[in-house]
Amino acid sequence: MRKLLFVLIVTLGLTATQWQPGALRAKEPKHYRVLATTLTSTMQKELNEAAAQGYRVIVGGPSGNEMVVVMEKVSEPPETYDYRLLATQRTSTLQEELTQAGAQGYRLIPTATLHRRRAMAEDEIALVMEKAPGPPKLYIYKLVATELVMTLEKEIARMSAEGYKVVSMVRRGEHIVIMERAGD
Repeated sequence: MRKLLFVLIVTLGLTATQWQPGALRAKEPKHYRVLATTLTSTMQKELNEAAAQGYRVIVGGPSGNEMVVVMEKVSEPPETYDYRLLATQRTSTLQEELTQAGAQGYRLIPTATLHRRRAMAEDEIALVMEKAPGPPKLYIYKLVATELVMTLEKEIARMSAEGYKVVSMVRRGEHIVIMERAGD
């Protein structure tokens, strides 16, 4: 009898807290979506599924060992964004992947650059890149990676003279500055 009374009270309590005036109307679509996972492959899949519904990444960051991305509804299919998630433990691999993605029209989202600490492996850098709807624009990326601030400043100045701009920075044992310029 006590169990039945408890179930009845919980059910009525949940129903009462969920009911709101106008609740019988069709639900409005979500304006924001939050994605969170520890797996790179799952995040890549979920990013593009949400993008296909008109969502665009506005910010991303680490949360413990998870990657968390917040997306906002900004468009309707077919005018949607496409995403590429780059995740690596090596700076040289990151440079290669940035170069390839930039040549395919993907652009780094500076607010979605993160450093993930991993328990049984080397720390990982994860970046979210997006391709806007319409004809692709090309981007060229260069990484400046060093432990010394003085060297970092000199390399940034040198790359700036070549037309690059600082777009993001992440630290994983060394300072890694990501620089970008428009492609030809």
